[in-house]
Amino acid sequence: MAGLVVSGTQVSYIGQDCRKIPEHLGRDCGHFAKRLDLSFNLLRYVTFTRHRPCLGDPGPLVTACR
Repeated sequence: MAGLVVSGTQVSYIGQDCRKIPEHLGRDCGHFAKRLDLSFNLLRYVTFTRHRPCLGDPGPLVTACR
């Protein structure tokens, strides 16, 4: 799998078998990302904090997790 893919304001980190969101995604992409696709990883749940109010509702940020 390709790993990190950036397309405009969408960041995809698909199929990497990660159990939590990698810190480097926030550090490297957090300043511009509007959508985060974590499909086909090993996430059980995602907890959001409101550090970036411009993101709006956290619902569409994660497109798929187990």
